[in-house]
Amino acid sequence: MAVLEDASVQYGDMYGTVALDWQQGSEIHDFAEECAGVDLKRYFPLALTMYVGVDSTSLEHFLGLTFYVADKSVVGESGDAICRYATEHDGKIPTERFEGKATLEQFNKYVKRFEIVLRPRWREITTIEYESM
Repeated sequence: MAVLEDASVQYGDMYGTVALDWQQGSEIHDFAEECAGVDLKRYFPLALTMYVGVDSTSLEHFLGLTFYVADKSVVGESGDAICRYATEHDGKIPTERFEGKATLEQFNKYVKRFEIVLRPRWREITTIEYESM
């Protein structure tokens, strides 16, 4: 079984972290349903990977999406139940993957704030200092 890993790209010129706030707090569910056809009666979306792509025909940019969803009949119906399941199973949650695409308009419909912080790949640099304003 594969495990969801940190983001990576072909050359790894930069690496970093990402943070996201949904518009109302739980839009991952609606986003997964709209963009990847996830059946929310059966599945609970837990994780998401995204990449920016270009359609080879239209040359339009899109977000490629992979949603990692848990079967509610296995892990429970709520966040609390899923956390209990994880506690009882060494932090591991079995998931299924659903692939999808989103436009920038769809992304903005569900996401309130999105921040990416990137650093050079050189591991010798451990801290980036700057003058605060």
